[in-house]
Amino acid sequence: MVGAALLLALDAVLALAMSLERVQAFGISLIAVAFLYLPLRDVLARRFLRYRSEDREALFEKAVDVALTPPGQSQSTRWRELMSELFDPLRIKPAPHSERVEIGAEGLKMTIPAVGEIAAIDLEYGYGGRRLFSPRDRTLAGELVSMLRHAIESRRSFEKGVAEERRRIARDMHDNIGAQLLGALHSRETERKDTMIRETLSDLRDIINNASRTGLPLDETLADLRMETAERLSSAGIALEWKIDAHPTPVLAPNTAHALRSMLREAVSNVIRHSSADRLNVRIHQDGNAIRLAIEDDGHGFDQKTVHTGYGLANMTTRVAGLGGSLDIVASETGTRLEARVPFERPGELA
Repeated sequence: MVGAALLLALDAVLALAMSLERVQAFGISLIAVAFLYLPLRDVLARRFLRYRSEDREALFEKAVDVALTPPGQSQSTRWRELMSELFDPLRIKPAPHSERVEIGAEGLKMTIPAVGEIAAIDLEYGYGGRRLFSPRDRTLAGELVSMLRHAIESRRSFEKGVAEERRRIARDMHDNIGAQLLGALHSRETERKDTMIRETLSDLRDIINNASRTGLPLDETLADLRMETAERLSSAGIALEWKIDAHPTPVLAPNTAHALRSMLREAVSNVIRHSSADRLNVRIHQDGNAIRLAIEDDGHGFDQKTVHTGYGLANMTTRVAGLGGSLDIVASETGTRLEARVPFERPGELA
């Protein structure tokens, strides 16, 4: 409105006071307003109305800071502080549910949707009440919401991965390290006991570095497992019958090989500790794109309805389920039979 009034006033002055032709006067007035007044207006607006061109990298860093709020602090509080810093609203209050950034009340209010556990809010009377919210503000707020949502989802994925890695280490410590230390405890030969303890320390390093290991050939994995199982059972006075019906060419992903190793070790540990068995039969069969593992002893078995299966069997079930396989345990008075089916996975895949 000021620009239009200035254009008319300048046109009148040129036409009346300087006696210029009406077309010439209007042209000069238009040029003066377009090239002098409007640029000056923009400079004044940026200075006094706080128009700002935010760096997107800086905005992303601020959104990440909100997503990575340390324990004991509130994400909602830090998010409100960021909104206040950017838009300087006179009031921030809770808002009803909204799917996207919206401008309401003819520009007096801008609604910011909920993100994760951060509730939706209304920003009212932006920039200290000096101007209305604009489509540019809505675009900027939308980008910030997207950045924050992405950062929060990334943090959740990271925390989920950390929790899963902790569970993996706990399972491996119980299944592998516990099984080998039990074998060392039952060994009557000092030299053999020392060897098993050294192997346990080696496996402990493998547990820690399991995620970075490459794929393992099936035949090498089964050969190592047979030798280890035979030695553990021999120390406990239990005979082993081992049969394989599988091609030697498949390469097992680290987590698949680790699951087979852990299941076999836990099963052998249970046989040694609880079954009073004289013989253990192990059958390994390749079933298409999966490995079938059957472990059967001739001990006294247990009643599945009355006996607590313990942490080890729960670990085995979790491992197989995580690989998309199945696990069945059949116990009777004449022994216990464990059957597992574990699909092959490409090296490098995570369960």
